[in-house]
Amino acid sequence: ETLHEAGAIVDNDFARLLLKISNVLVDDTLRQRVEKRAMEYAGRYSWPKQAERHYRLADRVTAVHSRRPLAAEQLATRPAT
Repeated sequence: ETLHEAGAIVDNDFARLLLKISNVLVDDTLRQRVEKRAMEYAGRYSWPKQAERHYRLADRVTAVHSRRPLAAEQLATRPAT
């Protein structure tokens, strides 16, 4: 992830950064493009999407940790598959 992907205006040089910001303020097409990219980027990180990702992660972790190795006597009594 980078700020550029999010539609942010970034530059290490302060003068160029000011010029970029000025361009967005006066150029409606550029402003709309930056706004659209920022909204698309933010949409990937909405609360519902983050909650779903965390739920799936927790589900995988608990599934892995709930598997216990079978005791020797359990293995001996299991039917062959």
